[in-house]
Amino acid sequence: TFTESTYSDVSSMFWITSGDGYFNDSTLQYPTYYPGDNDRDNEMVNLIFTGNPLSPCFTSSVDTMVLNITPLPFADAGADTLVCESINYYQVGGYADNYSGTHWFTMGDGTFDEPDSLSAKYTPGFNDINNGGVHLYLSANSLDPCDVIDYDTLFLEIQQFPDVDAGEDGITCDQTPYYISD
Repeated sequence: TFTESTYSDVSSMFWITSGDGYFNDSTLQYPTYYPGDNDRDNEMVNLIFTGNPLSPCFTSSVDTMVLNITPLPFADAGADTLVCESINYYQVGGYADNYSGTHWFTMGDGTFDEPDSLSAKYTPGFNDINNGGVHLYLSANSLDPCDVIDYDTLFLEIQQFPDVDAGEDGITCDQTPYYISD
């Protein structure tokens, strides 16, 4: 929304754009501009303010402002993964774009060695292993002037060691079969 445009000695005024967005009303002094997809992709757009002259003048006055568009942050924690409980740590492979900072966190009981690094190492906790896995979350904070946080999660599935029990020790006579029972 515009707040600083000024004019004087005009018969009419209007706004146009070099991009693919639109104005709510291009004939207002303080319209609202809605950036289009190309504006966002280019991260900028020219907005042109034109004032038509009063009679008897014939020359319009034109001024252009550049509207810079800060892209929103993007966080990608990576794909869900299956690991064995014997791992000492899991090397996360997160990705972020358009961010001022990132942070890994979990509701599990494991720990990150460097939670603000995209390539942190996660050491699963006792409950993570017993629960068969844990969700790992990545957040990405926006660049100024935006105030947005993007989140993504991956599920780290933890395969536990096999568990077998042969039962109590037994005894049998020589050349007599031993029957295993439950």
